[in-house]
Amino acid sequence: MTGCELIGCNDYKDGKCTNTEEYVNKYTGEPMCPKNDDAIPREEKL
Repeated sequence: MTGCELIGCNDYKDGKCTNTEEYVNKYTGEPMCPKNDDAIPREEKL
């Protein structure tokens, strides 16, 4: 079970998060689920 499944992310489908386009990890810049604590809007990382 992944973090997305544990928090019940509505965007988690078929084993992956489907809403990763607008949010990235604030440390690595990798796309991630917006409900993750380390997620920030992509424009903030630029």
